[in-house]
Amino acid sequence: MVIAAITSCTNASNPSVMVAAGLLARKAIELGLGGTELFDFQDVSSKPKEIEVTATKDDGSKLGFQVSVRIDTPKEWDYFAHGGILHYVLRRLASE
Repeated sequence: MVIAAITSCTNASNPSVMVAAGLLARKAIELGLGGTELFDFQDVSSKPKEIEVTATKDDGSKLGFQVSVRIDTPKEWDYFAHGGILHYVLRRLASE
């Protein structure tokens, strides 16, 4: 997800998701991101509301910026802690 949340979107059935993805893409372009960068994130285990992201471009230059962490519910934090909803569900099924 964006990179933790600069993300691509294939959910065409939800217009609000498509609008959000478009806004993210627009912001990425405004920041000068081209899609080939490597991203480093600070640890989110303390459940911060914002984190610093560093994008390293192909030429080695770095760009730092703040992003909002949009893991909004306790259940979403559970999914995140398990590496995603699929891992969460599989672990739950295996424990039953």
